Amino acid sequence: MEDEVGELESRTTFLDSRLMEFAGVHKRWRKRLQRKLLRSLLAQVGSSFTVTLLRSLRIEKRGDYLPHINRQGCIYTGWHETILLCMHAWAKCDGWGLASPSDDADMGVRVGEKLGWRVFRASSSKMPITGLSEILDLLNEQRDAHFFTAADGPRGPRRQFKRGPIYMAAKSRRPLVVVANAHDRPWRLRSWDRFVVPRPFSRACIIGSEPFEIPFDVNRKGIDRYQRLMQAELDRLQAEAELRVGRARGKTSAVLDAEGLTQRGPGAKNGREEEVSHRAA
Repeated sequence: MEDEVGELESRTTFLDSRLMEFAGVHKRWRKRLQRKLLRSLLAQVGSSFTVTLLRSLRIEKRGDYLPHINRQGCIYTGWHETILLCMHAWAKCDGWGLASPSDDADMGVRVGEKLGWRVFRASSSKMPITGLSEILDLLNEQRDAHFFTAADGPRGPRRQFKRGPIYMAAKSRRPLVVVANAHDRPWRLRSWDRFVVPRPFSRACIIGSEPFEIPFDVNRKGIDRYQRLMQAELDRLQAEAELRVGRARGKTSAVLDAEGLTQRGPGAKNGREEEVSHRAA
């Protein structure tokens, strides 16, 4: 009799522990589901607000090879912090964008889809070879489609041009166009890239470079050389775009004319102006 009671107690203890374990798992899954639903709701509401905000901007576009003019499929790249402006300015231009599969990118993906972009989600750190191979297959199937990727994404360092866009342009046999975007006194998030949130009805500027043809068989040294060239070109265009929206203040003032960018500063005497060359090094 005592043995039966002991066995019954042990079974009861076992069942209690299993029930408590099941309750704990159920609670964790419920919290995960709640977080996922909340994140989805915030992404939906946030993307709708962002699209409305973007449509209020006054945008100046400069460059003969931007997607709304150029019908040839190109690889476009710019700084991660201003990616929202590209999404809005090139809405419904038969474009693809590259986004991380992480939950952090959900709202950006929703914004792109609302503006007519198609989004390819792949990780550059967890599966770089597989992701790149799938992107190249996509680009080879759709020769006229544009493709945008962040030059310093997905996690920086900020405003440091990476090799990815160069390699992608070479292996897809597409021209590479660097794009600078600037806003007038935007808000910035406390993220690694100081992500830009534009002010409603503010001015913005987009400047695209001439297309760069990257050889298909470019080697490592060639990629490093193009990387330095793209860095210098994007830095130059970024400075020009920021001057155009009036963000350059202080000791240096800027005058923009039909021929290009002219800079006035401490070194300009008797009203003479020092011209800033538009040519890439």
